[in-house]
Amino acid sequence: MSFIGRTEELQDLKALKNKATASLVVITGRRRIGKSALVSEFSKDFKHYYEFQGVAPRSGLDNSEQLKNFSEQCKLVFNTAEPILNNWTEAFSHLASSLSAKKSSLLFLDEISWMGRYDKDFIGKLKIAWDTKLSRIPGLIVVLCGSVSSWIEDNILQETDFIGRVSLTIRLSELNLKDSLDFWGERGKRISLKEKLAYLNVVGGVPKYLEEYNPKETTNANILRLCFKKGGYLFEDFDKIFSDIFEKKSEAYKKIVRLLAQKHLSPIELSKKLKINQSGELTKCLRDLELSGFIKRYYAYQPGGKRGKLSKLRISDNYLRFYLKYIEPNLTSINNGVYNFSSLGELLAWDTISGLQFENLLLNRLPEVMKMLGLEREVIKSAGTYFQNKTTKTKAVQVDLLIECKSNNFYICEIKYKKKIGLGVVEEVKEKIEKLKFPKYSSRRPVLIYSGDLDENVKDADYFDQILEVGE
Repeated sequence: MSFIGRTEELQDLKALKNKATASLVVITGRRRIGKSALVSEFSKDFKHYYEFQGVAPRSGLDNSEQLKNFSEQCKLVFNTAEPILNNWTEAFSHLASSLSAKKSSLLFLDEISWMGRYDKDFIGKLKIAWDTKLSRIPGLIVVLCGSVSSWIEDNILQETDFIGRVSLTIRLSELNLKDSLDFWGERGKRISLKEKLAYLNVVGGVPKYLEEYNPKETTNANILRLCFKKGGYLFEDFDKIFSDIFEKKSEAYKKIVRLLAQKHLSPIELSKKLKINQSGELTKCLRDLELSGFIKRYYAYQPGGKRGKLSKLRISDNYLRFYLKYIEPNLTSINNGVYNFSSLGELLAWDTISGLQFENLLLNRLPEVMKMLGLEREVIKSAGTYFQNKTTKTKAVQVDLLIECKSNNFYICEIKYKKKIGLGVVEEVKEKIEKLKFPKYSSRRPVLIYSGDLDENVKDADYFDQILEVGE
């Protein structure tokens, strides 16, 4: 399958090739998001490309095993005798000396969080190696990448030793909507938008999950094979992801996402349900889940682009919610081969859940939405899901997407994914706008973004400033 998308990221990477000096690049993102594939695609521009991977954590593994693995890879990558490496200082020194004669090389250290997890001084040694050896190799580009985004954030991006040394940071997210819909090439052109969106509602724009889709089969047949059969890729992947990223603490993280899959919760509400203190460990867990791309925080509405103090947490990953809602509760039946699945439409409360999944698709792609609305040149003060609590002066309300522009225009966007969207959507949005407290002299512009069959009466009502069908 040919490489799809990531145009902007590749442009940013290729710009570094014009430098005479060395560059350090950091790439983060959720598991299966295509970090390694991006580097592999970029490597096609290089005559000299060298890739090293850390070994996934397991019982009994230690630093000597990681060094041994690195040594074995040196032998294969450089086609030399296997070096004897006693520590990471020696390992990085050997690496630099092997690269020094190669002009315009690309070095990829993948799963670096695994590589350095057993040596508390790993990052310090890497920093010294960069300063004294690697950064002095003309045209060298070093890419650091790993599954544990929080480790990279703490040990590299936020570490004082590396401040000012990283030339480019790429936080890789899901493929944009157009690339997701075009992912299956010529054969995919024969598949309806409805079927494609149904699959994206299950998996989002995660490249690996899109790869697993067989365009020769219907979406329902793909879902049955991948999700509801023992050994299916999406049946197995939840446990693999959490084990890879969170290791022995994975059960604690699973408890959090299970609760958030049922309902959006504030950190205080979450701490009460878990019966643990909000600060300390819970704060760390929530940060790790956010950095891993599984949850997002949204805030109380406050005009002026300022962030309200109150916040709620939601599942932002479509696969995660689908797994927790429909696969995990049926694990026993699926393992026994007695679970019956015929279509997404027959899943309990799928109409409601698919609406949330579709909302996620758009909220995870705000730059695309801005372009759809013609706001790419506007100065945006804030954009996202917002809620307003009930007080003596305000009424409770939640908006799917609220965009505030510096021009004092407010875009109140309703996101709908339904078979039939009737005139009731007009009253629904009217009520939300009436409840929201806007600043004086502001313009309120209602917008409908949808997929489904839109009743002609909605357009005839001439209420929405813009009505956007996602297929367009």
